[in-house]
Amino acid sequence: MKRLMFFILAIFVSCTTLAQTSQPASKASIEQLLEVTETKQMYDATMQEMTKMVDQSTARVMTRIPAEKQAKFKQVMVQLDAIIKEEMSWEKMKPQYVQIYAETFTQQEIDDLAAFYQTPSGKSFIKKQPLVIQRTSAISQEKMGVMLERFSSMMQKVMSED
Repeated sequence: MKRLMFFILAIFVSCTTLAQTSQPASKASIEQLLEVTETKQMYDATMQEMTKMVDQSTARVMTRIPAEKQAKFKQVMVQLDAIIKEEMSWEKMKPQYVQIYAETFTQQEIDDLAAFYQTPSGKSFIKKQPLVIQRTSAISQEKMGVMLERFSSMMQKVMSED
């Protein structure tokens, strides 16, 4: 009988512990983690790098577009830039980040991550992350050049159909 009671108690404690560790993360704790990790600042920096890459690539493409078509092309690129800034703003993206974190991490994991990012190693990671982003952006920029050349060819075909 004692064994049965001990077994039931052990199962109860295990289930309670499992329920606590698999509890969904709260919105407040996720927002705190995003704050601690300076996610908005990193996101903004990434978006600025992306804008720079697009601007540089666009300048290269412009050299291959006939002068009479450049104004149209610039118009399209200004509109594209406005769409990107509107749709990819942090204000629009933050709720999606929160949802993804909530679907991906438990409350315990969010708490552990927040604790880590407040340690010296975690703070160092946060400070060095922009350099990592900058270096990976340089690689992406090379790829963007190839993609924009292809886009330029498409635009030239569209522009010549007038």
